[in-house]
Amino acid sequence: SLALLCTGVACVVALHVIRPGVSPIDRPLSEYALGPHGWLMDIAFATTAGAFITLAVFLAGSRGRPRLVPVGLVVAAVALVLSAVYQLDATADTERAIHRWASGAAAAAVVVAAVGWSVAGAGRRPQWRPGIDRPIALLALGLVVLSPALHDSFLTGIHQRVVWAALIAWSVVVTITELMGD
Repeated sequence: SLALLCTGVACVVALHVIRPGVSPIDRPLSEYALGPHGWLMDIAFATTAGAFITLAVFLAGSRGRPRLVPVGLVVAAVALVLSAVYQLDATADTERAIHRWASGAAAAAVVVAAVGWSVAGAGRRPQWRPGIDRPIALLALGLVVLSPALHDSFLTGIHQRVVWAALIAWSVVVTITELMGD
C-alpha cells in the first residue's frame, strides 16, 4: 500500500514539474491525464486504486473495527479506475460526467472510510496511542464538505490537491500505525 501510494504521489509531483502550464491553483488534477504525459496520471490513478484495495484487505482483518471501512476503500478504488478510463476532455458529455462523478465519489468514499476508521472506530484504540489519523480524517471531511462550493472556482486546483494530500496522508498514517500494531 505504501509503495503504491508513493508511486502515485511521485507521478503527480513529476507532472507538476513536467507540465508547468497546468496551474495547481485553478486547474484540476485530472488535466494532467491529457496530452503526451497523460500516462503518468493514469499510473497515479491506478497505483492509488491499488493502494486503497491493498489497504482495504489489510484493514478487513482488523477485529472490532467498522466493517464499512474496507468497502469504502474498494469503492474509492473502483471510482479512481473509472476516473482514469473516462477522461475530463472526452467529447461526450456523458464521459465527462462519469469522470467528475467518479472523482468525487472516490474522494467521498475515502472520507467515509477515514471517518469510520479514525473517528467512529477510535474508541477501540488503546489510550496510549491517540493517533494523528483522527484530525487528518476530520480535516479531509471538512475539505470534502467544502468541495461543492469550490468546484469550478478559481481555487478548484489547490482545493483538490489539499483534499487528496489529506486522504493520502490518512492512508499512510493508518497503514504505518496498523503495521506497528496495538
